[in-house]
Amino acid sequence: MERTLILRNVVCQAADVTPTAFRIADFAEPLDFGAGEDKIRMDDLSVTEWEKARLQVLPDRLQLGFLPGADSGLTRLAVAAFFERADELAPGRAVGFNAALGLTLEEGDADPSANLVDAQTLAGSLGGDRARGGFTLVFHDEVSRWWVELSPQPEDDRAWTFDFNRHFSAIPEAGTDDREKVLDWFSDVEASTVSMFETISMGTDR
Repeated sequence: MERTLILRNVVCQAADVTPTAFRIADFAEPLDFGAGEDKIRMDDLSVTEWEKARLQVLPDRLQLGFLPGADSGLTRLAVAAFFERADELAPGRAVGFNAALGLTLEEGDADPSANLVDAQTLAGSLGGDRARGGFTLVFHDEVSRWWVELSPQPEDDRAWTFDFNRHFSAIPEAGTDDREKVLDWFSDVEASTVSMFETISMGTDR
């Protein structure tokens, strides 16, 4: 099965932020991002793109996304800088991390939900056939809430998307082990997302 990371971003809730107040140069220059391009620069929306990252600032949220190929070191530095600015503009606000894998079955691969959902039987009970399964799982750990989904893509019988949102009620406090752990985890989120998918798709005894 081919696994490709197609999304990774961090989103911080905000309130009445003026997008132009997020000083792009102050954020990006220490990271050696290279020259950024202001795609949009308005009072209610700011969008700046670099080769491997994209920053959006709206009155109600700040969002930093990474394109394929952004290395873990750059990702960690960028999210750390993003948190520092968010601490100033949106103190105490919730933050969420998102990542998604595109899954493509190869010859001989089974439905990745087969160990968890009997999709064929469910579809048969409704008079259907050729079913493919998925699931949604919501759970909590000690510091965050997870929303995890596996979804078949209707336009391609070989394609699924596995994605998650990890939600924190507030950005972990600066200078704490909790913030360092989150930065370490997200900098290597591709490996952890693949590991999570493999663990879940193995299923449990039913």
